[in-house]
Amino acid sequence: MQNNPQVHKVQKKEKFCYFCNALAVFVFCAYTFLLYPYYFPFYIILRYFFLIFLLIIFFFLHLLAGEQDFSFWEVIYYFYQYFFNDFPNTQNTKSFIFWEIRLPRTFTALCVGASIGVSGLLTQTFFRNALAEPNLLGINSGASLGVAILTFGIGESFTQVLLWQGSGVWALLLMSALGALGIMLLMLLIAWRIQEPTILLIFGFMVGSFVGALVGLWQYFSHPEQLQTFIRWGMGSLGGVSNVQLQILFGVSFLAIFLSFFMIKWLNIWLLGDLYAQSLGVSLWKMRIMCVCLISILASNVTAFCGLIGFLGIIVPHIARWYARTNQHQHLLPLSIIFGAMFMFLCDMIAKSSLFGGVLPLNTVTALLGVPIIVIILIIRK
Repeated sequence: MQNNPQVHKVQKKEKFCYFCNALAVFVFCAYTFLLYPYYFPFYIILRYFFLIFLLIIFFFLHLLAGEQDFSFWEVIYYFYQYFFNDFPNTQNTKSFIFWEIRLPRTFTALCVGASIGVSGLLTQTFFRNALAEPNLLGINSGASLGVAILTFGIGESFTQVLLWQGSGVWALLLMSALGALGIMLLMLLIAWRIQEPTILLIFGFMVGSFVGALVGLWQYFSHPEQLQTFIRWGMGSLGGVSNVQLQILFGVSFLAIFLSFFMIKWLNIWLLGDLYAQSLGVSLWKMRIMCVCLISILASNVTAFCGLIGFLGIIVPHIARWYARTNQHQHLLPLSIIFGAMFMFLCDMIAKSSLFGGVLPLNTVTALLGVPIIVIILIIRK
């Protein structure tokens, strides 16, 4: 099996994809630190390198955490095989678990944490409200509605076929993405008519509540098997993302986060008020369109692949502001990426810990960890 040329070709392609992901992260970091020398004095760069060092530690801890025990030197050996030998033999059980389960889950946590952190920061800046998050735009509710249509609206037998056969995962991804896209387009139309961010925030909350009520009503009249499937998806998980899905998740997240760096100057001006921004020639309409699009893309991308993961969008920007002691986005944006990834690593390590006898819902862990952290930060800032 291992000497099959077709299998070898697929393995080489997977190796190339992992290399491209690592190269994209390196280019992104180089772009951040080399293109903004004025924004990043030497002592600040040292603080960023300290955080990156912590991020690497969390990355390896996440690789080591799980029911199957891996030593640190085993992980180093696997990476040595990856870079200096042929693609490792996945016929071995531990090697298969590492390359096909553990490593994709770790990269998924990295992408999800960074995406939610950036989308939360952009949402709070857009509404000038420290309690705003992507959920308030109704995007996650739209994704939930798409999955509910698939799970509850189609007949029970066909639903079981979709969920347990090979096409089931792609059907869930497609419907959740379509639902989130529908809410995104609706919010864009409303943003075109409503110029006040606070009213737009209230409207997004009302849309999310209305869609949530529809989903809840659908749940009440659903079959137990369908309800169980939907609830499992809604709890959030990083374990169901395959290598192909991870490439899509990483590509979309990287592109959206990269584009958000071009908005740093506009976001800093926007914090000073609409009138001041207009006096400097900033187009508020273009700013609103770009913010809503980036927030929607980041949030719907994560929700489609990993389910509903809440509360992280509020916590991470507060941690970034506490660490940076500033509201300038040239600092908050990279910090939101780093802290978002670290916090997601921590939550998923707790969720899949063997201490609880199983895998906990990720949504529950983020809330249990997030509430005390945000309370402590608010008390310290006072």
